[in-house]
Amino acid sequence: MGDIGYMHTEKFGQACCAIAGVSNLKELPDGFLESAMLSADKDLSGRIDLCEFMHFYFKFSFSEEVTISPENRMLRKIARKHGIQYTDMDKYLKAFTKVDEDGSGLIELDEFAKLIPTLLKLPAGQILPESRVKKLWVDANRDNSNAAGMNLDIFTGYCSRFFADDNPLETFYKNVRPV
Repeated sequence: MGDIGYMHTEKFGQACCAIAGVSNLKELPDGFLESAMLSADKDLSGRIDLCEFMHFYFKFSFSEEVTISPENRMLRKIARKHGIQYTDMDKYLKAFTKVDEDGSGLIELDEFAKLIPTLLKLPAGQILPESRVKKLWVDANRDNSNAAGMNLDIFTGYCSRFFADDNPLETFYKNVRPV
């Protein structure tokens, strides 16, 4: 195979980008190139020959990393993290986008306050006291290092834990104050 040539990591990375349809390595998932190189370099020579590349190509050309857009990979990762179906992510994404009025990619407290009546399925016109909204906000952001806002991951985890069933208030209080 030496007559045909080989690739070192840099050229192999460029080939991975071409397969995945991205313009640079930063658009590939974290650790993908290292994992791909380890998988492809069967003889551990530090370079990929044609046979190794062909084996890699057939093995990985249909993998999630190369066939799914970065946004959809992120949504799948969030769904797996929270144990929900990927198909349910659409409703969480739509709700998040609708509530994120300023398009910042974060739901801030004022946006969250507008969302709570819908999540709790409160009757029209009924509102929660500001102190209760702030308590819900603190609970929602318990594991969030960005207290200024809730990203899609935190939002999805919070909503899927507390508001996915027919009686969200009951579920919330069961989780907050277990019997």
